Amino acid sequence: MKKNHILCAAFFAALLIAASFLDLPLSMAVFSPESAAAVFLGKFGHIPGNSLFILCGLFVLFAALRLWKNPPPNSVLRPAPGAVLILGAALVTAGGVYIIFSELKNEAAIDTKISAAAAAAFLLFYGVFVFKASAKNPERFLKAGFLGAAGAVFSMAAVGALKVIWDRRRFFTMDDPVSQFTPWFLPASPGLFNASLDSDAYRSFPSGHSCAAAALVWIFILPAYFPKLIKMKKYALCAFALYLAAVMASRIILGKHFLSDTAAAAAITLFFFFAFNFLIKKYFWIVEKTLFKTK
Repeated sequence: MKKNHILCAAFFAALLIAASFLDLPLSMAVFSPESAAAVFLGKFGHIPGNSLFILCGLFVLFAALRLWKNPPPNSVLRPAPGAVLILGAALVTAGGVYIIFSELKNEAAIDTKISAAAAAAFLLFYGVFVFKASAKNPERFLKAGFLGAAGAVFSMAAVGALKVIWDRRRFFTMDDPVSQFTPWFLPASPGLFNASLDSDAYRSFPSGHSCAAAALVWIFILPAYFPKLIKMKKYALCAFALYLAAVMASRIILGKHFLSDTAAAAAITLFFFFAFNFLIKKYFWIVEKTLFKTK
């Protein structure tokens, strides 16, 4: 494990330990549901991260199509695995379009037609960019797309599952925070057996917005796949850290989540992205061997 991974894990571990004592007093101190900045990030802060489903799906889709037409030397793309890859990438892309549309329509309360147009604009903009950029190095786009899509899908699935299992009540819905508060390390009541199963008021832990924001760590990892971006790595890290911190803070200010909710979501997401980055670098040859056969 690299030193920066250890430092990152230690930071979030310390944050969760601190949250064990600070969750409730911090939320009571900063709760301000009328904060314009927090409201804005609440409506739109998770959109860039969720758009990775579209971008990374297109990375894989266009890379697979280009490799089908022009495979590596002395090889050919196997029809069945290639078709599964293309179909899966198309589904991830379509899912991303739907997520953006749904979030704009429901979370941001934007008109249906405008939300649909915005989601289509994401698809068109990313599509034109990826189509042109993937012409030179489709293999790199395939790996980077795999990383982004897998990291986003698995982290969102994990956060979604924990929301139901933990069944933690959101701060802004509490009439008596002192008696209704539950610590992050103890599920309030297993959601699978609780009457609040369908209630958003009991989906505090972990934070979906923070999960989406943390997914942008993909941009910081990109230089490992595209060396020309190495000069931008430090700037990408600073921008990512500030953005993630702002989204996490906004969720606490609005009373939608506690500090531990945001820290846990970010930690889960970073874990999946770093884990898949390691697996792709070390074992992607298995995927390549499955996809291609020697002539």
